[in-house]
Amino acid sequence: MQMYIMKAAGSPIGLKKLFAGYDSRLVSLLELMLEYNPALRPSAEQLMKHSIFDEIRVRKLEKMIKKCRDLKIDIEGDQELASSDIKDLKSWRRQNYL
Repeated sequence: MQMYIMKAAGSPIGLKKLFAGYDSRLVSLLELMLEYNPALRPSAEQLMKHSIFDEIRVRKLEKMIKKCRDLKIDIEGDQELASSDIKDLKSWRRQNYL
């Protein structure tokens, strides 16, 4: 889908033309973010996978976060973690992420 921004005179300008000279990945990201149809517009999580972020992405940290999300700890009510549970979690973290 071609993205346009209207000039004051009313004639449309494509984003690629408006941002000529800028990183094409940035223009691509803007086009995705400015998708008019919300059903077609990517989520923030999907946008974070865009190649523009590759230079600052820390893959090891992303993997750690995903593993932490997958790790389910069920604590019912006001029950606190026992010290042995905390030691187990610290040990698991050291083995997987440090």
